[in-house]
Amino acid sequence: MQWENGPLRDIKTEAEFVRNFNKYFTAEIKRMIAQRKPERYPNGYIITWKARGNEYSIYFKAGPSGGFVLDGLSEGPP
Repeated sequence: MQWENGPLRDIKTEAEFVRNFNKYFTAEIKRMIAQRKPERYPNGYIITWKARGNEYSIYFKAGPSGGFVLDGLSEGPP
């Protein structure tokens, strides 16, 4: 998975994701997920916010056994 959160770019394994969860999901990202209402987009849902002059979006898609799974995070100019 490509992860655009500062210097963190590639998550190669599930174990790496679990081990570094709090680096990937900073307090700011967790707060935005908790405060915002997800919006539908073609492949699932998206939560978008602005901070430090950038726009950030986190994507979720339907999981294989119900519920939703993380699909990515993007960072870029607003």
